[in-house]
Amino acid sequence: MAHTGMAFHSSLRVLLGLGLIILSSALTGYALLAVILILGSWLYLRDDKLSLRWIRRARYLLVIPPIFSGYAMAGSGILPWDLWAPTWEGLAFGSTQSARLLAALLALRVALGGLSSSQLAEGFVALFIPLGWLGLNVDQAARRLTLTLGYIDQLDGRKAEDLLMGFHRIRPPTE
Repeated sequence: MAHTGMAFHSSLRVLLGLGLIILSSALTGYALLAVILILGSWLYLRDDKLSLRWIRRARYLLVIPPIFSGYAMAGSGILPWDLWAPTWEGLAFGSTQSARLLAALLALRVALGGLSSSQLAEGFVALFIPLGWLGLNVDQAARRLTLTLGYIDQLDGRKAEDLLMGFHRIRPPTE
């Protein structure tokens, strides 16, 4: 009998991903680096190519926080003679925010990797049931979120400009 490993319900996997994101948002320094290395190693060993594509797509979101924070936060400048230089404190803060975002991306790939769209929708339905008591159409919300996530994966690096080609030719109806 072959060992099939532990299989978690898809809603539990979604909650695991959200829990890892919340955990990574509270970590700093070496603990955050350890989480990134563990998640990255896990994905590398599973030969997950999609995680590299996610990181490549988010590259500007990973670079911008250190730059903005470097110039926005007060502190000692990296160049002592330049008043307009970024600060060490700002660069450190922004780098921590970028590391947290990277950990969140990797956590989502670990938690949701390998789920089919039907499994993902099933997990969202199970998680949205309490919101159904408040009037949310659970099936419709789960379907929309699943389709949105699937569509994002299908973009395959195409730019929004390429996707919006042809919208300039659409004219509103004339009266």
